[in-house]
Amino acid sequence: MRKRFTLICMVLGFALHAQKHNYIYFVSFKDKNNSSFSVKKPQEFLSEKALLRRAKYNVRIDETDLPVNELYIKKVCNKKVKFKNSTKWLNGILVEITDTEAVADIFKNEFVASVQKVAVYDRKQVAKKEESTATPEEAEVDTETRNYTDDRAVYGKSFDQIKMLQGIALHQLKYTGEGVTIAVLDAGFFNANKLAWFNKLQRSHQIVLWKDFVDNDFNVFDGNAHGLEVLSCMATGDTGSYIGTAPKAKYLLLRSEDAETEQPVEEINWSVAAEFADSCGVDLITTSLGYNLFDDISSSHTYEQLDGRIANISKAAEIAFSKGIVVVCSAGNDGGNPWRHIGFPADAPHALSIGAVDMDRVIAYFSSQGPTADGRVKPDVSAPGVSAAVESPDGTVAFSNGTSFSAPITAGLVACLMQAHPSRSPQQINDAVRQSADRADIQDTIYGFGIPDFNLANLILGDSSLDSNKDQLVNVSYNLEDKMFAFTIYSASPQIMGFKLVDENGTIIKTGTQQCMSKKFQHFYIDELALPYSKKGYGFIIENDKHQTFVKLF
Repeated sequence: MRKRFTLICMVLGFALHAQKHNYIYFVSFKDKNNSSFSVKKPQEFLSEKALLRRAKYNVRIDETDLPVNELYIKKVCNKKVKFKNSTKWLNGILVEITDTEAVADIFKNEFVASVQKVAVYDRKQVAKKEESTATPEEAEVDTETRNYTDDRAVYGKSFDQIKMLQGIALHQLKYTGEGVTIAVLDAGFFNANKLAWFNKLQRSHQIVLWKDFVDNDFNVFDGNAHGLEVLSCMATGDTGSYIGTAPKAKYLLLRSEDAETEQPVEEINWSVAAEFADSCGVDLITTSLGYNLFDDISSSHTYEQLDGRIANISKAAEIAFSKGIVVVCSAGNDGGNPWRHIGFPADAPHALSIGAVDMDRVIAYFSSQGPTADGRVKPDVSAPGVSAAVESPDGTVAFSNGTSFSAPITAGLVACLMQAHPSRSPQQINDAVRQSADRADIQDTIYGFGIPDFNLANLILGDSSLDSNKDQLVNVSYNLEDKMFAFTIYSASPQIMGFKLVDENGTIIKTGTQQCMSKKFQHFYIDELALPYSKKGYGFIIENDKHQTFVKLF
């Protein structure tokens, strides 16, 4: 009798426990057979802008573009199985159930490939959130033509982080992201609709739209402020106070992350949001989200999965790239944690993943490291992410740490490159950013290719200021940590080029040679030289058998 009573209590207890939770499952389908859509009529499911991007980069419309089969959705969903979202790239749907016995019925459908539990929520957590009633501050539309001088008085607190990446040079050439549309996939944009600079973006039609893929509504301005800070790194345009890296770009604000939990459903939400961005015709996706450890430890990723092909979010990032979208993401902040490695989707082969350095160009202790499980160099490049200037929800400028900020700072300047070179493919843009970095020839799994120089990237992509028939010293930088000069030379022909480093009196400090290939940018280095910036007069001489060029360094 006691055993029977115990068993009844256990069953009843399980039932009561189950009733307290909502379960989210990802149901993936085997195919898209008998779809009501056709790749021959893409205008039925893709915007004109999305189609123009595909045509521009010769991207073929294929089955991944087709929406999920509506008949499959109708057969799976019922009173016990509530539809939440669909993802055409991963070919499946998110469903919400309260009784896990319904899972067995889902499996009875022969077109179902798999059913995976991706989230568990206490019912108190899924209560409907209130719509924001915020009233934006008034602000005039920004119609001025700025003079982007290399001056702290113009850029304010964002000067150092843009200067390090040589982004001011792009701004001076009027490359400010204009004509480029950026989707920001994040956890929320709390209070953004109350801020003057955001209102200014709206009035100038730079904020295209916003959407929440967690709660499936159109309110992204409550909850979490992380996305607001990320957006500010690119979009702010307050002369004398703070200027972002792409102040003239257009933006989509998309919430895919539930900051209160860490569950696999967020990777699916990211794919849904990225597909939406693609359908709207965006040019660039930037995301300061990354995953590896989940609340349910059994669902967490392993290092062996860090190959860009296994995690749902990484697969989605790769598909986004294949559609002609540049994808920029944070490397992660686990450099000082047991995991240590980059997160997902930073492992995606064609995602430009960004590590973090401080203002002395030294890698941050928290910046996640590579390599990937299949041996690729990650992060791709590194950018300012220690004491990075960001806009706070109260409208003031604060300083924050994280690859969450090094990624959008970089993404904004990538958008400037895309404006400058609209015919260049996402792969060419990525390659130029990597090639411009100060460790491109000595890349590692901590800095990646190093700190990019966007002025040099602009030259690499074919700016008219580069004479392809003339040897040029195009970049010089000094790394305080390694006591190392990094030089970039453009060589018009195959040759051996000599160099000399001299002090203010003309005394030769260091000499060497570099084998150069025809019409290529060559990177080389002089290390173990602790030269203070305060000392004037250092110079660098490059020479071959025909000419000699002197460049003053300090």
